[in-house]
Amino acid sequence: MVLLQLAASVKTLFRFAEIGKVTIDSPVARLHHNFTVGLLLLCSLLVTTSDLIGKSIECIPGTKLVGQGVKAATQYCYMQHTFTVKKHFASCDFGSVCDRKVIGLDVPHHGVGPVVLDSRDPDEVAYTTYYIWVPFVLFFQAGLFYAPHWLWKMWENGVTKTLTSGLMGKTATRDALAEKTAPVASYMARSWHTHEMYAYRYLLCEVLALVNVLGNLWFVNWFLGGAFMEYGSQVLQFSNMDPEERTDPMIMLFPRITKCTFLSVGPSGTFQKSDFLCILAANIINEKVYIFLWFWFLLLAIVTLVNICFRLSPALSYAAKLWFLQQRAGHTSDLNALQRVASRSKLGDFYIMYFLSQNMSCGTFGNFVDSLDVALEEEKRMPLFPNHPDEDDDAVEGGNHHDAPTMPKGYVKTALTELGLVDKPEQV
Repeated sequence: MVLLQLAASVKTLFRFAEIGKVTIDSPVARLHHNFTVGLLLLCSLLVTTSDLIGKSIECIPGTKLVGQGVKAATQYCYMQHTFTVKKHFASCDFGSVCDRKVIGLDVPHHGVGPVVLDSRDPDEVAYTTYYIWVPFVLFFQAGLFYAPHWLWKMWENGVTKTLTSGLMGKTATRDALAEKTAPVASYMARSWHTHEMYAYRYLLCEVLALVNVLGNLWFVNWFLGGAFMEYGSQVLQFSNMDPEERTDPMIMLFPRITKCTFLSVGPSGTFQKSDFLCILAANIINEKVYIFLWFWFLLLAIVTLVNICFRLSPALSYAAKLWFLQQRAGHTSDLNALQRVASRSKLGDFYIMYFLSQNMSCGTFGNFVDSLDVALEEEKRMPLFPNHPDEDDDAVEGGNHHDAPTMPKGYVKTALTELGLVDKPEQV
């Protein structure tokens, strides 16, 4: 019951789009900051909740240690570490040759058995130290996946929301749509070729998303002792192996039963060493969580890389820009207008139009493109930036698009106010 209540608090993160909410990024970006963030938070809650699996760790003494001594030893093993002995697995490792152990005959459990640690040739052991940190690490990873979106929201600064105010999902007659889209088209024409930094920042956030996925793969691999990179492939390989020869890699990385050595002091002041058998119930969930994350991170990295190439295509090809605009406008815009707008646009202009199209109906966007084509024709006969109170007298020279590649300070706020898109400059 508690788990369901906690899961309900993060369910909104799995929504890809909400009616009435402005979209300022791509569907792949929303896989990062919506789905993956929600997934990691849900996993963090899942491994934290003990209602389904009981205690995270429970240790059984191999000696006559009882009562408070067992409780103290259990807490020690939970805070420090437990371990398994590699030679006591049914197969020592994938691709290696060793004596196969029979569970219940040679050893009681996978990785559990007599161990030599004090000699010159000690047995190789694998320490399990991560389980106390798993929920915190998953929560930290959720923050990492949200970071590129947070950065883009700061840089985007509500431009798309302001420009599409009153236009989202609207359908009307062609004349009515033209009247509504004309102010937005006028603003775009007056600020044409000044949005390059907007595009560069968006593409940077897309690249950061890819770097974040690859970084998380490396980070989890380090966190789990270098065994995560091959974890998923080993699980796939496991299903094709001889049942008599194989050892589940999930048990090797996330052992359910481990050993722990606890040193105490006896009545005479001598050291007493006690061996414990510890049950790590939390690993039943951990192994499922991380095998899913292995496949999800790999798929997300591939999809993100393809998406970046897709987003870069308009920068390299006029045909790609025209295709994008045609897909968003459908058959509601004049083809000649689409071609002229596509040929005149730079990457920044294109991305502004792309985000506008995501928040308009096809008919509205088609009318916007037609209005923009007309506004660009009119803008040829006007200075790109009229004299502005925030600019110096010599801030703009020549009055054409190539002589004034950047907007004067404060121009966006004032221009949108003059066009009636916002009531006050501070709203942008």
